[in-house]
Amino acid sequence: MCYHCCVTYKFILIGVGEGGGRLAVAFDPLGYFVCAINTAQGDLDGLGLPNERKLLLQISQGGTGRDTTIVKEGMTHPEHREALKNFLSTMLSQQDNISLTYVLVCVGGGGGSGSGLANLVIENLLEYNVPVGMIYTLPGDDEDVVIKTNAVNTFQQLYNEKAVNAAISPVILVDNAFMNKLGIPIKDFYSVVNKKVAENIHTFNSFSSLPSKFFSAVDTLDFGRVLGLGGVCSLGKIPKIVNPLDFPYVTNLIKESLFVEGLNMESAKGAAIIVTAPDFMLSNEHVSNCIKFIFEYVSRFSGIVFRGVYEDHTNSEFNVYLIFNGMTFPQDRFNRMWQDIRVGRSAVKRKEQRIDEMTFS
Repeated sequence: MCYHCCVTYKFILIGVGEGGGRLAVAFDPLGYFVCAINTAQGDLDGLGLPNERKLLLQISQGGTGRDTTIVKEGMTHPEHREALKNFLSTMLSQQDNISLTYVLVCVGGGGGSGSGLANLVIENLLEYNVPVGMIYTLPGDDEDVVIKTNAVNTFQQLYNEKAVNAAISPVILVDNAFMNKLGIPIKDFYSVVNKKVAENIHTFNSFSSLPSKFFSAVDTLDFGRVLGLGGVCSLGKIPKIVNPLDFPYVTNLIKESLFVEGLNMESAKGAAIIVTAPDFMLSNEHVSNCIKFIFEYVSRFSGIVFRGVYEDHTNSEFNVYLIFNGMTFPQDRFNRMWQDIRVGRSAVKRKEQRIDEMTFS
C-alpha cells in the first residue's frame, strides 16, 4: 500500500500576505496547488512560486507597513478588486476535479497585507461552489502592539461573520507564542512550524483516503464532516509516548498536543483521531490499551469522534494525530493578547510623554 501518495481532497493553498505566503508554500513539497497574494513584490519573489501563481496588488509603493487601512482603502478601487477576482477565478479554473477541491486560505495574523486582505479574499472565494477554510497564525509574545492588534481584530471579525455560521470551515488556529516554547532556533522557526502544520493536515488527508485492516478508518466522508463543523479548529500530533499505560501522563500529552493554547477542547463538536504505527507495535498490548484510552478520553467530551488505526511500514514510531473542530472562541488566549496590547500602548504613551517633556524643557 502506498502511504502519503493519494489524498482525499485536492487542497488549494492561497497564501495572503508575507506570513500566509510562507505557510502556503510549506504545502508545495507535498504536492498541493499553491498560490499567493501580496502587496510587496519582494515577499512574493521569496516564495519560489511560478509567476502565474502570484498576484501583486500594487496599492502602495511596496507593502503596507502593517497598516491595514492602506489595503482596505486601496481595494476600494475597481482595478484592484477586478485583478483579485480574475486571479482567484483563474486559480480555481486550473483544477481538474472541482468536486474534490477544498480551498485553504493561509493568513499570518498581524501583517498589513494578510490582515487587510483576508476578509476580501474569502468573500470572493465564497462566490464559487467550493468549500473554503482558513489557517490563521497568531503572533508570538515578542511581537509588537500593532501586529497583535491587527491579528486580534481581523480574527474576531472573521470568526463572528464567517466561522460561527460555518460559512468557512475549518478555521485552523496556529499559535506562534505556543510554538515558541518548543525551543525551535529562531532562524528555522517559521519553516519548522509551517512544515509541522502542513504535514499534520496532509497526514489526515492521505490516510483518510485509505482503508484500514485494524479496528476502524477515518474515511472521506468522516474527514469532510469534521472539517465542516464551523467554529474554531486546531490540530496537532502527540509527542512520543514514553509511558503508554500512564493515563494521566497521556491525558496531558493530548492537551498539550494542539498548536494553540487557551482552546476549550471540551466545546468541540467533533474530532478525528488517526493512529499510525508499524504492525509489530500495533500488536503490543500496552500500545493497544493506550490507543483505546485515547479514543475513550476524547469521546467523553467531543460531540462526534472519528477514529482510524493504520499500519504504516514507512515509520517506526507510534504516532497519534488529532483534529478538534467546532470549538468556541478561544477567549483566554485573546484576553492575554489584549492585555499585552494594553501594556504596550501604555508603554508607548509614557515614552511619548517623556519625549514631549524633553522637547519643551
